[in-house]
Amino acid sequence: MDFKPELEQVGQWFKEAIQATIDSSMPPPNSPRTIRRKGHGRTLIDTRKLWESIAVEVSDGVIHIGVLDPKVAKYAQYVHDGTRTIPPRPFIAKTVDEEGDKIFDRFEEAVLDKMDRFFD
Repeated sequence: MDFKPELEQVGQWFKEAIQATIDSSMPPPNSPRTIRRKGHGRTLIDTRKLWESIAVEVSDGVIHIGVLDPKVAKYAQYVHDGTRTIPPRPFIAKTVDEEGDKIFDRFEEAVLDKMDRFFD
């Protein structure tokens, strides 16, 4: 039984959830100096490159979700984990913590529905 479509759907749900987290202007807020420089206080949205780089790949029954472009991945790691001068904004971990159970429940339902149809 092929579950690739369901795995791709799970990946898409996570991708959309991660992008929504990025759009939420994750805390902590930008410093006053950063706000003056950027002209706004929203976090993680300056170029949309991070948002656009969230990708999903499914191969051999494995889902890869996140920043898969190596050119953006290093920056994403700095944003996610923080640095000496940048506070952490763990956009992927936050998404998994807040949305993971709901997404996996939806996946489980999709798999069970497919199995029910297959065995009927």
